[in-house]
Amino acid sequence: MTVISIDVGYGYTKAVSENGEKISFPSVTAPLGVNRLEGMYNGVIDYRVRIANEGRVNEALIGRAALMSNSCRAFVGRQEKPEDMHDALLLTAAYLLSNGSNNPDIILAAGLPLSYYKNQKNKLRERLSNLSACVMVNGGQEKYISFKGVSIFPQGTGVLAALDEIPEKGRIGVLDIGTYTTDYLLFEIQDNMPIPIVEGCGSVETGIFLAQKAIAMEYEKVTGSTLPLSEYQSVFEDTINGQPVVFWGKKIDLFPAWMKIQRQIAETIVSGAIAAWEKQIDKLVLTVFAGGGSALLFDIVKDMFPCPYLMEEGYFANAVGFLKMCAG
Repeated sequence: MTVISIDVGYGYTKAVSENGEKISFPSVTAPLGVNRLEGMYNGVIDYRVRIANEGRVNEALIGRAALMSNSCRAFVGRQEKPEDMHDALLLTAAYLLSNGSNNPDIILAAGLPLSYYKNQKNKLRERLSNLSACVMVNGGQEKYISFKGVSIFPQGTGVLAALDEIPEKGRIGVLDIGTYTTDYLLFEIQDNMPIPIVEGCGSVETGIFLAQKAIAMEYEKVTGSTLPLSEYQSVFEDTINGQPVVFWGKKIDLFPAWMKIQRQIAETIVSGAIAAWEKQIDKLVLTVFAGGGSALLFDIVKDMFPCPYLMEEGYFANAVGFLKMCAG
């Protein structure tokens, strides 16, 4: 039996297994298309995926490979994730983390944003419990992927579970900054046990996409050309890493724009938690930051909360925590 945890995020899919293996890839898909140069070049960009279930066969590009396609498909805004795309990403991650068997026994842990958890957890658990397919990645061994058990947890709770230790008493705040959502949770610790403070827990529909959109607007201002939504993420990542963007043979440096807007973006993202926690902020003995957005903005947001702590590999924090909770 293999226990795995998969966090299908709006920006990236992150997954971990009980043996410590971790993978991540962009949450994007694209039709496979026809390779007219087949046999000439043998390199494979991750991932080329074949999924067969209920008599249907879908061949697609997933992750980095999909980013290179003009037909790249990403999750849009705060709309509910399309089931076919969500499941293709999840099945790919499950395949990559499953053992060598062509029919692995898998226990799955997954999560939902706090704003969706109460109303959608049972529906998602039932759907994933009934999900099964024959999956092949990059021409490798075909595996029959299904789930013997499924546990669904609220986003952010995984962050707390992933901590190696917590204070014996006091109040802890958790901020999980993602692409389109920021989940915030507030706990009272009594005898090393976290007790949620309900009015201090919630989600705000804002995240790193705000920064991606701002960079896209700067791109349009400089080039006069609209940046496709499917390229927001890749252009943003190039920008924050100090790499120029190429437009008509010219190198466009958008990094100064990022330096100018990042404080405003950070303040906007954490404002929901600040409003919800109000005077409770003064009583925090620990403020835990997780998610890809926290790593990016920590140098700014750490001054807005007491006792800030950026989780190591906080990008995987929810997935790691879900795994711990599922495995007991």
